[in-house]
Amino acid sequence: MAIGPIQLLRQATTEQRRTLLAAALGWMLDAFDAMLYALVLAHVMRDLGMSKATSGLLYTLTLLASGMGGVLHHQMARGRQSALPRGYDGTGTKRS
Repeated sequence: MAIGPIQLLRQATTEQRRTLLAAALGWMLDAFDAMLYALVLAHVMRDLGMSKATSGLLYTLTLLASGMGGVLHHQMARGRQSALPRGYDGTGTKRS
């Protein structure tokens, strides 16, 4: 019998719940820039005198760059290279 999401959360440890929350927030913020562009698109087009074709091209380039970045970081991870700048560990502290 399948476990429902609420039961699954109740069975999870505090560390697992925190990990899930961090992943959910990261996923939400990951697409925020693209969604923000979609929300303000009509105003940007009006203020900058952009055509629908130009705004569509810019959005397409944004999505393509996002996809290429994902592929690049995947390849770096497969090669065991860090996607982070040298000397940075994600916590704000330097690593050697």
